[in-house]
Amino acid sequence: MLARVARDVAPFLTRRASLHPRAKRSAARASMSHATACLDATMNHEGGQIFLWVCDVQEKFSSAVTAFDRVALGAETLARVLPLVAKPSLTLRLVVTEQVPEKLGSTVSPLLEALRSADEQLVVHHKTAFSMYEPDRLRLPSEQTDRASAPRQHVIVGLEAHVCVLQTALDLRRHHPHEDVFVCADAVSSIRLEDRAVALRRMQAAGVIVTCTESVIFELVRDASHPNFREVSKLVRESAQRAQSLSSAPLPSI
Repeated sequence: MLARVARDVAPFLTRRASLHPRAKRSAARASMSHATACLDATMNHEGGQIFLWVCDVQEKFSSAVTAFDRVALGAETLARVLPLVAKPSLTLRLVVTEQVPEKLGSTVSPLLEALRSADEQLVVHHKTAFSMYEPDRLRLPSEQTDRASAPRQHVIVGLEAHVCVLQTALDLRRHHPHEDVFVCADAVSSIRLEDRAVALRRMQAAGVIVTCTESVIFELVRDASHPNFREVSKLVRESAQRAQSLSSAPLPSI
């Protein structure tokens, strides 16, 4: 058996070993360029659209997912604060999904209340597919339209990191490669932390920027002279105080 496997993989290994040095250098340059782009990416506060993707923060997950309470709080904080920091230059759009809600329940009520306060016309999309990315239903412009329109950026929070969050992030990177995709490490989780860690690393390798909720908020605020800075700071402090009283431990960064 081992001899047969060795024969099967030998041609592949030979091809890899014989790659032309120029091809190797080209691949290395592409990798470095990709890494530099990720390092340079910051939240754009000067105009365009910001999408907050809230993925399946549902009742039935509350007792199974590690630090579910922290994920829900992080998503709620963004839902309450982003409408304040987006003004006046950014347009905020919420995308909220529930995975088979007849079995897994609705979005937890404090988060759903915050989302409805942020958008009175909020539509919660029910889905069976794992990825949130459904461009026709969400009316997302095509890739051809992206580059000519106002810049867009995406912030993803929710569950589970290695399934629905991962597939959503990869779909956004694949179909909208000229747009920045951020995932908040303090607001995504899985039942098993090892699955979450693998997912964060995989998303990062695909060009997703791993960040946290407060970084998103204050990168958009940028300056203490922002007209809503005091209100934003108050909400962030309140969220931090609530986090101290949660029963779960803080989530690892990556």
